[in-house]
Amino acid sequence: MTFALSGYLLTSAGCQGWVMDYGEPAAQFESTDAAAAAREYLGQKVSMRGAIVSVDTTEPPRCVVELEGGVTAVFRDWQGHADWCRVGEVAYIDGVVEGVTPGKVTLEPAMGRDHSAPFDPARR
Repeated sequence: MTFALSGYLLTSAGCQGWVMDYGEPAAQFESTDAAAAAREYLGQKVSMRGAIVSVDTTEPPRCVVELEGGVTAVFRDWQGHADWCRVGEVAYIDGVVEGVTPGKVTLEPAMGRDHSAPFDPARR
């Protein structure tokens, strides 16, 4: 019974967490190209690379990092991921495409990506 319950929880409530931690991104983009290409990836995990425009950690349950090209990455309850971000530096960020409007992409939830991890901004 315990095994069945834990399996249910992993496949229902925890899927997004597992995808963020272990799943391969559906696509990888330069942040300046994201607004034109991300719409077809709504609800999927993607990777972005871009220069950091602003960082807001004043509300720790919802830290926000803005990348050039109109990408907003929301780090839910992961202030540590946002704390390493510095304006002007290049960041690699994984996140689920939560919304796309003209010139704007929102990744929520988002988390930092290892700079040494493979990054090929061509479609997968």
